[in-house]
Amino acid sequence: MARLAARLLVLASLQGGLAFDLPDLPDMSSMSKFANSASNALPNMVAGSEMGVGGGNDGWTCPDMQGEMAKYPSGWPTNLDYGIYWYGPGGQFKKATPAQKVELTNPSTWVRESDGYANATERFNNQFYDPYRNTMIFFHGWSGTTAWIPQTCSRLSTMNPGPNKTQIDIAASWFADGWNVGFFYWDQFADEPCLRDAEQKLWFDRGGNGLRWASYSPSNGSVSWEHYLGEEESVSEMCAASVKEAMGDFYGGRTVRFVGHAIGAQLATSCAAKLHAEKHVAAPQRLALLQPFFATRDFSFFGMGIRCGQFTNDDGIQDFAASATVSFVKELWLLNRVVTEIYSSEMPSESGMGGLANEHLEMHTVLTKYDPLWCHGNADKHCMNVATLALYFLSMGSAPPPLVPTLPSGAPGQLTEQSLQPGVCRVPSASCSDEQLRALIERRTAASTDAENTEAGSGDSSGGATIVNGGAFAATASAFAANVVPPQEVWKQVAGGTTLDTKDDVYELVIAPTATDATPLEGAAEMMSQEMLNSGVVPNPLVEAAVNSDIVLAKRDWGLTRAVALDNPKNGVSMLQAKAGLAALAAIVCVSLLVFGVISLGSRLSARGFSKADGSENDLEADASSTGSDGEDEASDVGSVRELSSARSGS
Repeated sequence: MARLAARLLVLASLQGGLAFDLPDLPDMSSMSKFANSASNALPNMVAGSEMGVGGGNDGWTCPDMQGEMAKYPSGWPTNLDYGIYWYGPGGQFKKATPAQKVELTNPSTWVRESDGYANATERFNNQFYDPYRNTMIFFHGWSGTTAWIPQTCSRLSTMNPGPNKTQIDIAASWFADGWNVGFFYWDQFADEPCLRDAEQKLWFDRGGNGLRWASYSPSNGSVSWEHYLGEEESVSEMCAASVKEAMGDFYGGRTVRFVGHAIGAQLATSCAAKLHAEKHVAAPQRLALLQPFFATRDFSFFGMGIRCGQFTNDDGIQDFAASATVSFVKELWLLNRVVTEIYSSEMPSESGMGGLANEHLEMHTVLTKYDPLWCHGNADKHCMNVATLALYFLSMGSAPPPLVPTLPSGAPGQLTEQSLQPGVCRVPSASCSDEQLRALIERRTAASTDAENTEAGSGDSSGGATIVNGGAFAATASAFAANVVPPQEVWKQVAGGTTLDTKDDVYELVIAPTATDATPLEGAAEMMSQEMLNSGVVPNPLVEAAVNSDIVLAKRDWGLTRAVALDNPKNGVSMLQAKAGLAALAAIVCVSLLVFGVISLGSRLSARGFSKADGSENDLEADASSTGSDGEDEASDVGSVRELSSARSGS
């Protein structure tokens, strides 16, 4: 338990010390007793909204076993295989290979290495990934479903059933628009009989003995439970490590989007928070949470619950996962303006989000309700759950759907010329730009700020969204004066629900009851929808400038080095790497100058010493020479005296 508590504390700090407001940790003294409870699992159990048959050792079959397994050289599903797979058109895929990373101590890694491809098209056709494309990564949920689980040798992919038993590529529009499409697979960890067990692996190793995963053997049809004892101690940590490995340090796309389905929405959010805490170049700018779900006890009866086949009154970590996800969404918006969009086939009060989407999540997201009537008139809950995934992916292929005005009666109005105005995002959609969705959320923030100022009587207002014809949704702000936190807006589908095609979809704006506002403000939906139709919302240039100056996006801007990169505009280093390189170069120059100065000074001192020695020797020679001259002169004088004496004697 000490190890578990330590991991949760590390989670709370997010390695980067950012101010994420995580919930208080619950009492975990009884958590470990439920570890490894698969042998007691109820067969064919259904948990929450993630409908389906649980995994485990209830027997399994692998249709087209050799054909399916041949696609995975890793040996899946017998051997552990997790991480990112890049997809191409028609359901083709390849396991992501490690991309180039930068090591500040190794200058050879500071410049992008050539990958041998002549152009971006050739690169994508071979790897299904190009570092200069926008990137979407999908995170699946619980594997305990009859549609796809490792025990049937099948994995969720971009190919989905279509009309008349056909297969459709739900990512075709993403490829056509030039996106990388990746799937993060953790299905062998998610293949638990109990949904709650799979969910908790996203956050920590509950038992403290490694993350459990299912290994299926085709040779004898058996299953065994293994434990992952790697460096990472949660699936979220494994996700962050996989993204960094797959995308490397030289990613240059304009935007990254994480899309999480069911409990995979928790994984997408937690993984995004970790990457932003590290300020990694692959940290996402947008989160799409599809049918987000949070587990509690599976069933409840007079205060007792059935959890993983056992009666218990213990809630484990209670609502920690939901509260942490809400906190991450809020802080990612406040610190980095990461857009979060939620799509569900149920209203908040009907889904697993009920009671958990608190006022912070409501304010900092946009919520859209699909109405897939083709799911047997909404009678098939499992179909509705999966439909959310297909509808979101397919919506990339069409313009943002039109918004019709909400009538005073609350009923949807008729399509107008304003509703059909092209290029405007009045309804959240996969095809809306990050900037457009950010403006929708900023509009709510502006309304809240105006409401606070109106209530305080300051008369001042400011907000992130810019209204085309001026103003700041004054009527809405005034209406919200008594409710500082705006009520939950929901874009609700009112037409097009009988088809899988998203081009015929139509939406209205409604107000959903929330915990903070049980009675929606009368007329609020009518005012908001009409103002949005009349004015529209466009991104605020000041907000977008601040977003573009974020360190994550700055790392993707290769800057001046692109212009001087040996005739290849995609070579060079990022600005951060350039600064590090210049600092290292400056250090080398300084050290070299210092060494040169020391050697030069030594040489000069040595030369001066030699000069003094030469001077002394010359003085001695000069003295000796002077002494010899004096002797010669003296001898000459003596000779002259003698000659003079002889001359006198002769005379």
